[in-house]
Amino acid sequence: MTSPPPSSPRRSRVPTTRQAHDGVTLVAIGGLDPSGGAGLAADLDAVYAHRAGVRLVLTARTAQGSSGFAAAWPTPPAELDEVLAGLEVPAARTVAKSGMLASAHAARCAVAWSRQAGVPLVVDPVLASSSGGWLWPGLAPAAVRLLLLHEILPHAAVCTPNGPELAFLAGAANLDDPDAAWAALRALPCPAVLKGGHAPQERRGADWVWTGTDGIELPPWPPWRVNLRGSGCRFASTLALGLADGLPLVAAARAAGAFVAHRARTANGPRVGRYRS
Repeated sequence: MTSPPPSSPRRSRVPTTRQAHDGVTLVAIGGLDPSGGAGLAADLDAVYAHRAGVRLVLTARTAQGSSGFAAAWPTPPAELDEVLAGLEVPAARTVAKSGMLASAHAARCAVAWSRQAGVPLVVDPVLASSSGGWLWPGLAPAAVRLLLLHEILPHAAVCTPNGPELAFLAGAANLDDPDAAWAALRALPCPAVLKGGHAPQERRGADWVWTGTDGIELPPWPPWRVNLRGSGCRFASTLALGLADGLPLVAAARAAGAFVAHRARTANGPRVGRYRS
């Protein structure tokens, strides 16, 4: 199957019905947001909403909240190694999802564990907090880019960047041009879902899916009524659950978008009319 021209992606009409994922287990690998808005807390929200099982692997603690980001502390390597060595998961219908990795050691451990356990890995290539705090303390951006492109993403079942994250991986200032954005997606070493919350106004809210052979533009979601922190975490976790339950990538992406849009519609908070990150 060949991909469509980047300027004319195929449009999807995948249903948006949410579904339970009984019997599926998510291994959530990520950081702790003490406010409960993002990171592992957001992963848990997605897991429990879909009636799935969960295992948690803490890669870092952070000091942050809705008012901003202060600091991050990666989990010591010896502690992380011991946690992963003792991690037990069901033999079937298990999927791993990584968010904040925080260190090269944690990133490599996530890949090594998923490969050894035979568990597919969904990578949310988180770089910064919603307020802009760098989530790889002690690592330069250039080193993180090389780590992701050459050691982590080649082993991922799919990754879920937003616009700035995809531009970072592509080494570009921005990807406002749709042809450039599709080219950057196709250049990734794994399938990907580009979240549309940071896209230019004319295509904002439309998620793009690169299956590895085909490019699909999903219908856009309307602007949100509230600022939902942790939206990218919820999206990637829900996507991972769908894949583990046998959904094709496009259907899993559409279901993930529907869940996050539902959370944004029902959440309390100031009205902002924005999209997820």
